[in-house]
Amino acid sequence: MLRLVVSIRIVGWLAVMIVTVWIGLRSDRAFRSRESRSRVEVRTGIDYRRVDARQPLELDLYLPPADAPRPIAGRRRPVILMIHGGSWIGGSKRLLRPSPWQPRPTAIRLAEAGYLVVAPDYRLARPGYPSWPDPADDLRAALHWIRRQADELGLDPDRIAALGQSAGAHLAEILATSGEPTSRIQAAIAFQGPSDLERLPLQRIRPLTHEPVDLLLGSSGSAREASPIYHVRSSTAPMLLIHGTADLWVPISQSEEMAEALRESGVRHRLIRVEGARHGFEAEVGEPRRLDLLPAILDFLRDVWNASGGPHG
Repeated sequence: MLRLVVSIRIVGWLAVMIVTVWIGLRSDRAFRSRESRSRVEVRTGIDYRRVDARQPLELDLYLPPADAPRPIAGRRRPVILMIHGGSWIGGSKRLLRPSPWQPRPTAIRLAEAGYLVVAPDYRLARPGYPSWPDPADDLRAALHWIRRQADELGLDPDRIAALGQSAGAHLAEILATSGEPTSRIQAAIAFQGPSDLERLPLQRIRPLTHEPVDLLLGSSGSAREASPIYHVRSSTAPMLLIHGTADLWVPISQSEEMAEALRESGVRHRLIRVEGARHGFEAEVGEPRRLDLLPAILDFLRDVWNASGGPHG
């Protein structure tokens, strides 16, 4: 029986990886064909960390056009750290690039709105090799890289927001609740974010044959330690939580409970419930009705960075 369970988990993980590679190759072709049409400059494959000699971690940069609007007053541009999803076992920064079905993805649109977008890869888990806390450590290293490049890129190291979807949203919330000054962000936007990994497998509407939380943490990892909801304090960065009411993978209760924790701690926040939406959307929602969430994201960031404080929801 144990061998059967392990085999099912491995097959599930391989399926995720095959889909990730296939989508990545498709998006690479689309990216090359559409790069010249966009006024956003995209620099790909930049090393930001070397875990060892064989495993460099890379990021992509999305640089706004010179005449792009200034979202925040000042000579330096604010930054979006954009974190891909994939259940902590799949996904890639390639998935954030233009593709045949999404020619103007969120990263491009944010850069067009005047934000410098940084999209890093991070270490993933696989059967028998849990990765926690490596993904969080990698993203903290990406934040350090961003701050080291502040003068060269003309970015504002005091206005960095993390934006992620699903597993990426969980990691954005982890950064938002971090107590480390050197890896602190100033805002987080979380699409369908798992905030409580202890309760997630019990709350999940659709059971999974291979539980991503178990693959992430392994037998020795602490679900509570890896759950941002248990680390909310008054110094937590403001959060915009966005969740579909029909999400079968990460129930909306995960974001509702996170919003309540933020409210109790006096943290600025907002929760947007997208009626009837399932798991996996970002700024442009296609079903059950078309909805563009980018204006709400931009309004939230302007509100946070121009306001003096106080929670809202």
